[in-house]
Amino acid sequence: TGKHLAGQPGYSGGMLYLPCDDGLNVVDAHKGEWKSRLNWDPKTTGPLSNFVVFGSHLIGVNNSTLASISAK
Repeated sequence: TGKHLAGQPGYSGGMLYLPCDDGLNVVDAHKGEWKSRLNWDPKTTGPLSNFVVFGSHLIGVNNSTLASISAK
């Protein structure tokens, strides 16, 4: 598809979170099926990456932002 990872992916609850330039792609890790893509909030000034799982949240960073995403 021509997508490139913007950084380290995250894994939580059987889902793989792949940070790409155009958004966060969510893949069912067990079935290998794409589930959804979440657009980046313009306030993050680019993709988040280097995800850390903390409880039911993914914590991601970029050069100017630290953000928490609820992993359902």
